[in-house]
Amino acid sequence: VLGRPVSSEFDPGEVEEILSCADGIGLPSISDMPSKYLEQVADAVRGKGAVLAIHASERVREDIDEVLSLDPAFVVHMCEASDSDLLKCAEAEVPAVVCPGSNMYFGKAPPLARMADLGVDIALGTDNGMLRPPDMASEAALFVEAMESQGGDPSAVFGSLSSLNSKILNRKIRIGRERQRRFMAVPFEGVPVPGEVFRKGVSGTALATREGS
Repeated sequence: VLGRPVSSEFDPGEVEEILSCADGIGLPSISDMPSKYLEQVADAVRGKGAVLAIHASERVREDIDEVLSLDPAFVVHMCEASDSDLLKCAEAEVPAVVCPGSNMYFGKAPPLARMADLGVDIALGTDNGMLRPPDMASEAALFVEAMESQGGDPSAVFGSLSSLNSKILNRKIRIGRERQRRFMAVPFEGVPVPGEVFRKGVSGTALATREGS
């Protein structure tokens, strides 16, 4: 869970209060907030060892160097990012969280195939605008559809839903008696095809267990 300050000026007490009950802070884009404010919040979050995220290049292309200077754990959207912007994210090992449902609502699309080709780690989210329910199966279906339309590999959705989401939240992946994990098993004959596992229908998206189910 990521929180967001509401004060118009940096308030260290507010940031500390947010971090007492959240995993970190998600910031709006550099176009929406003063640079000094963003830097102060970023420094405070990093000082606590918490997660820092920021929206980037959602509506218009933004200065990726300024975004990365905040040292975020991940960036969100990147719909209007150039190849050089994406390459810088890949080189800095900063993943991108894409929100295809929210982007489509605003007539945008995340450049999934370009991200994958340029080595960007892609995770999947639902955005914080509350425009869509937090239904990851539905987002996965849109991810597959968008990736296929861009000529990319739709099987990337499996990594985006699992290991990459854990990675960006700095979660430990070791499993043992001291650390319990929850798993979802999807029975499927043969090699799972993303478009068959995540099925888009009239009433939403179903998670299929096998053909015809």
